[in-house]
Amino acid sequence: MTRWRRPHPPDPGTVAATTAAGVFGCCAVLLTWSVVTGQGPSDWASATVPIVMTGSVAVLVWRAQRLGVFYGDRGLKVCHLWRTRVLPWPAVASVVSRRGETVGVGEGPAIWVVPCTGEEIETPLYRRRGSWFGQRSTTGKHLSPEAYDRAVRVLRQAIAAHRAG
Repeated sequence: MTRWRRPHPPDPGTVAATTAAGVFGCCAVLLTWSVVTGQGPSDWASATVPIVMTGSVAVLVWRAQRLGVFYGDRGLKVCHLWRTRVLPWPAVASVVSRRGETVGVGEGPAIWVVPCTGEEIETPLYRRRGSWFGQRSTTGKHLSPEAYDRAVRVLRQAIAAHRAG
């Protein structure tokens, strides 16, 4: 069984922010449903919509907390908000750091995985620039320069360790 590890320390700010967003999102769904219907759900049939919507918010929050890059015995796992891609070690050529291109807007330096096929894959890990303001997004995690450099170094060491056998 593969244990996936992060190449950077956990970010308590992201965990706290996404958890708070999830709690407020679930409360907003239930409150809105109560206001729209004029009362709380009275039976299971009428409770289906708020239960499904609350579950959707919870899944979205869970996915937001799982953003990032993980490495393990099987290879590298790149987790974005809407998709996850696992690259086995033989398919990984290198890890590079260059400008991110999320949604056509430059995000600053990002970690890219270069598969042996040559098609680079942008990860959701970015180097934080300046202040925290304006850098929180659902497109990725903004790491401190030290954590970013550590993540690049750890991923390169993991690739080298796998090649060495």
